Amino acid sequence: MIQETTPSAPAESDDEYLLLARYGAVPQVARFSVSQELMAQLTAGTDDLHGSQVVVESERGTEVASVLEAIHPGVNPTPKASTGRVLRIAAPQDLTSAADNRREAELSFLDWLEQIDEWQLQLQLIDMETTLDGQRILYVLNGQDAETTRLALLVAANGRGVVQVQPVSHEGVEVKAGGGGCGSGCGSGGCSTH
Repeated sequence: MIQETTPSAPAESDDEYLLLARYGAVPQVARFSVSQELMAQLTAGTDDLHGSQVVVESERGTEVASVLEAIHPGVNPTPKASTGRVLRIAAPQDLTSAADNRREAELSFLDWLEQIDEWQLQLQLIDMETTLDGQRILYVLNGQDAETTRLALLVAANGRGVVQVQPVSHEGVEVKAGGGGCGSGCGSGGCSTH
């Protein structure tokens, strides 16, 4: 006897809370989902999460973020989707790694400026950073799609690794829906422009 099965309803998500958090060298603010268990750890002994350091998975990689506020379930019946998720409370080694990455970015900034000038790109590098999982992000002014793509391709072609190029305007960091990309010439993980 063949028994028909109906697909079971998806399990209730344990990501019932959202945290509004700031992240990035050129700061961005976004919503990150957080599990009930992790939320309980974050709120243990405090009602004010503002300034708490967490490790998040954003569209750019794994990075440290600073909590601005918690958005509890039921506050907004149709909450906007999250940008990513909170992985854990930032441990001392996460903060040390983030500080080391920041120092490395500051030390290599002039080298990157000279390289961009040598390539005669119509971009102005204003900052850079590396996420905890090693994703290098270059922030540029005057970031038109062709020039940001060209920068990412030149970096890869000259053996300088893989970068994400994030244009910055008077409105802040320009994040494109779908994560950007650099065209069909780049393989999976080849280069990225945001």
